[in-house]
Amino acid sequence: MRLLSIHATRVIWLFSTNDLNPIGLGLRNLFSDLQERYKFGIMPNAAQVHEFVTKKQGVPFSAGTFTSSKGAVTISVTIFSDGITVDSRADSSASDEFLTDLLTWLHSKHGLVDFKTLRINKSYISEVYFTMEKSLNSLNGPVSKVAVGLGKTVPSVTKNLHFEISGISFSPDPEQNSKHVNFRIERDAKAPFEDSRYYSIAPLPTQDHLSVVKKLTALLK
Repeated sequence: MRLLSIHATRVIWLFSTNDLNPIGLGLRNLFSDLQERYKFGIMPNAAQVHEFVTKKQGVPFSAGTFTSSKGAVTISVTIFSDGITVDSRADSSASDEFLTDLLTWLHSKHGLVDFKTLRINKSYISEVYFTMEKSLNSLNGPVSKVAVGLGKTVPSVTKNLHFEISGISFSPDPEQNSKHVNFRIERDAKAPFEDSRYYSIAPLPTQDHLSVVKKLTALLK
């Protein structure tokens, strides 16, 4: 397995953001300070923030820059009443570092509550592209024979269409009301089979995601 690219990551820290400012401190210079610190390319003005909050929508800050331990990354942040999301194309650890930096700075610079005293639930979405030496057909011989049969049966101007197992998915029990995305590995729909190009999405931090993909590809014979 060889990583081609991180397509997207989303880090979600769930907590009541009102708890950061329980007594309603005035934060007149907050937006200008945010712009100075993270250089957001797109920021809402006061009227837009009021509109977002009134409509119970997230307040977006787009195309900011943060220097993580792995280098400078571009991030987009959305602040909700029940949490903060960070989107980027970097390893999700960079977004975790950003949120730690942001909330630590809000405490030290603007007097908000120390986030370490709050209960925060974290969730992740990671999307990557990679190549594999073996196809998913190797996971189950009997099932792969169905693919061969399809190629001989499906009407087509091309004789013996080449079908293969194109994806595998793992999902949590719906009864548990999980909001996590399914873990999926599937062929890149736009790439020929010979390229062995795959896409995967997982409810995991990037490095854990890649670890699971490597374990699964190790099962291919």
